Amino acid sequence: TLVSLHARGADSVELGPQLPHCCKFHLLSKNDELGPELENGSDIPKDLQGQYKVGVVVRNASAIILSAPWDIGSYTARNAEGSSQGQLRFQQNRPPVISLDLLNRTFELLDSYPPQLIMLSGEDPDGQLLTAHLLTVPFEPYLFEPVLNLNGDYEPGPPITLPGMLSNPGRFIFFKPIPRPEFLARDKMFVNFTYELRDPCNASSEVASVEFRLLFEDNLPEARAMQVVTAEDTELEISLAGYDAEGSKMLYMVTELPKHGILFLEDGETELNEPFAKWDQKQDIQQWVSRVPVFNYTAKEFLPQAGFNLSFGSEYGALDWGVVQLVGPPGQCNAGVCFSGCTVATYTPRNVNGLSLDYKNNEFPFVDNNGDGFRDEFLDLYFDVPVRVDEINVYEGYNPGTVSRVDLLDANHEWDTVWDQGPQQGHEAPYVMKIPVCQRPYMTQVVRLHLDLAAIEGWNCIDAIMLQGEIEVKKGFVINPETKGSTANLVYKPEPDFFGTDSF
Repeated sequence: TLVSLHARGADSVELGPQLPHCCKFHLLSKNDELGPELENGSDIPKDLQGQYKVGVVVRNASAIILSAPWDIGSYTARNAEGSSQGQLRFQQNRPPVISLDLLNRTFELLDSYPPQLIMLSGEDPDGQLLTAHLLTVPFEPYLFEPVLNLNGDYEPGPPITLPGMLSNPGRFIFFKPIPRPEFLARDKMFVNFTYELRDPCNASSEVASVEFRLLFEDNLPEARAMQVVTAEDTELEISLAGYDAEGSKMLYMVTELPKHGILFLEDGETELNEPFAKWDQKQDIQQWVSRVPVFNYTAKEFLPQAGFNLSFGSEYGALDWGVVQLVGPPGQCNAGVCFSGCTVATYTPRNVNGLSLDYKNNEFPFVDNNGDGFRDEFLDLYFDVPVRVDEINVYEGYNPGTVSRVDLLDANHEWDTVWDQGPQQGHEAPYVMKIPVCQRPYMTQVVRLHLDLAAIEGWNCIDAIMLQGEIEVKKGFVINPETKGSTANLVYKPEPDFFGTDSF
């Protein structure tokens, strides 16, 4: 550190007793450029007097800093007429700080997402300007320097392929997912980089890491062409061939009927007399919760409903803040505008201290799945109309970020997990969490939400749940094999006396 001293007209300068072990004198030009070194207490060469001022170079400021953030040392300037004393004040340089919640950040993205702009946040206790330095970067070009476009917005600029300092003072960086059509929906890819923040004195923060979990979209199933042969006037059983990269259960739809024959289902009696309508002709409906679990606190049991025992993990109140508040549309929205808050019109699983009716009365066994001192809660919800679900919306009125998993009740009364990505943090209330669901072959009207209440601090209030899905297939036949991976069998009966080629 270079410090200019006010020693005008001095023939010599001398450091006080606190300073010689850490400092040395140099003559400085008018532009504060480093000049010749001076021995402590020595005379300034007469031919240089007036051309240079005097400065002190601090070799190790920590050597003079004791317990206080500031320390003061003195120096003396002398000439033939006398002397005067000045002071040097040293401030300890504190390193930049990255808050604990930002030291290890994780983002979950689909590989088809647009570029994500991320700020490498941190603060300097001394208020100095910080720069961001990437220590490790991905092998492939996932990171980009941001540049301003004509509209004044940031967009991805040059790719970042090597560690180094970010050039933009805002410490922004773009992460751009790379689509991977060859990856399956069940696969995940982890991409990460590390960085630190530095101040002008080159003091650095702790190393922070940013990890991206890339999820991959469901690949389209493949319907495979085939050729078969049969004799004139002879029925033929045909097994439709298909392939799904994820191994999901497939549905088969005949979209074009044969011209010289008739198709029957495997039973040989049900005729396929109409081609299947395309999926884009489906009719979606949106509906709100119509029934919730009802618990008899005297008998300590749930009341059966709709042929299935709905249940929940906990509720803070049997009526106020209870699951009954989830019936119907949001109570905290008007004309499409929602407001935040925790009121008796919202469902609250527990209060700030973790207490709820089941905790107080020990009505259910305590299961700590995550080792965090809290049980993973769940909530069963019933809707009036069975649908093929394609989206679930959770209206959170306060402190969002607890929904961790979603199950649907399938045709065999077994739970089918359709979303399992953990709590989604960083959203302000009111927040509508939109959960897309890959359409299942069955219709359902019961949804189970899993809640990780340890993911937040304090109350969590849910105002309403909306279920969206297809109510029916407009026309045609959907051939639904009993088990995953099995084929769809049809019977083809040619026209009498027909000889030649037919297709469907």
